[in-house]
Amino acid sequence: MMNPLARVALATALVAAPVAAQNRITSPKEALGFNIGDDYRLATYTQLETYWRKLAQQSPRMVLREIGKTAEGRPQLMAIISSPENLKHLTRYQEIARRLALAEGLTDAQAGACTRPRCSVPPSSWSWSIRW
Repeated sequence: MMNPLARVALATALVAAPVAAQNRITSPKEALGFNIGDDYRLATYTQLETYWRKLAQQSPRMVLREIGKTAEGRPQLMAIISSPENLKHLTRYQEIARRLALAEGLTDAQAGACTRPRCSVPPSSWSWSIRW
C-alpha cells in the first residue's frame, strides 16, 4: 500500500503536468526549425502565419486579427499582445483610440482625460515588416 505522502505527490504530479503543458509556448526554433536571425534562414509567409496562429491558441496573452489582405491576397495578420485582463477590455480601448484618432465629439479636456493614467488605456505600438 502507498503511503499518504506518496499519494499526494503522485496526485500533484498528475494534475500539474497537464497544466504546465497547457501554458507552454512553442519557440520559434520548434516551429520553424531554426532560430530567428540565423544566417541564411528566412521564414516564409506560410510558416509565420502558421506559427502566429499556434501562438494565439497557446497563449491567453495574444489575440490574432485579420486586418486585410496582402498584395498576394493572403490574410494580413495583426497580433495584439497584452495581459489577459487588458484583452478583456480590448473593445473599450479600441473605441478610445478611435475617438482620439478622429477627434469626433471630444473637447480638449475629454481628449486629455483619455490619455491620463486614470483612464487606464495601456500603451500600444504598431510594427510591421516588408518582405522583399
